Amino acid sequence: MKLTCWPDLYRTAEGHRISLAAFQARLRAPKEQRTKNAGPRWAGAVFRDNYCDLQHFIEASVIALDIDSGATRAQIVDAFGDFYGFAYTTWTAGHWLVGLVLDGPVTLVDEEHSRVLRAAIAHAEQHGLRPEYAQSAAHRFALPRLGGAPYEYVEFTGAFVDVAAALERFPKPAPPPKVDRQANDSRDRLLVRASRYLEKMPPAISGSGGHRATFAAACALVRGFGLEPDDALALLVEIHNPLCAPPWSLPELRHKIKQAHQRGRLPFGFLAERSRDGRAA
Repeated sequence: MKLTCWPDLYRTAEGHRISLAAFQARLRAPKEQRTKNAGPRWAGAVFRDNYCDLQHFIEASVIALDIDSGATRAQIVDAFGDFYGFAYTTWTAGHWLVGLVLDGPVTLVDEEHSRVLRAAIAHAEQHGLRPEYAQSAAHRFALPRLGGAPYEYVEFTGAFVDVAAALERFPKPAPPPKVDRQANDSRDRLLVRASRYLEKMPPAISGSGGHRATFAAACALVRGFGLEPDDALALLVEIHNPLCAPPWSLPELRHKIKQAHQRGRLPFGFLAERSRDGRAA
């Protein structure tokens, strides 16, 4: 079983694989860092040429949950103590990263990674925790570093996550419904409305809720305005991505659009209908 580590947030092509045992040894002995975003990154997956993006993703053996809504050590142990894995606190007090080891690797075929992640999130939510919902399979997490909040680390020695049960619980989703547009609501007009709305949304900044920001932007486009995926992608590339730090790759943006279709809670066509009624979209 292998994970992958990179020297920092930006050198995505310089990863190296590491065993779970060696990785946990690093978690037990975090290093000092001067800033929140400094230091190495990791993913519970392996990639072709150790290059971190969705196009190079091979398979994952660890599902990671980013719980930044505040949690205690007791809550983390109560929620995940029956699994095999680990948890550690991040730079900010009450924020945790949880790694759960799977009983078999998952790929992107039939959205296996996304579905198993959803099962893990659902389990966390049943225990009163609120994990980040919009991460991609190629997301890299910060290794622990001293210098922020006091560091805590927990190892779980229970059972591996049952991949088959998770996939059965969350079947591959059906295609999203088509939005019924009125005759006077042309594609061009809808794109203009969506563009103006997107321009007012915050960009993604790493370490400051960046995944949530881009997920919200994708939801606004594909669900709120009912845009086709290619149109939504074009607007994210043209308007949203240049302001993000760092910018997303095209495969990552496509993945965000797919996630917005499947997981977003905004009703399809809601923002388009609002703008039609004369209210600001």
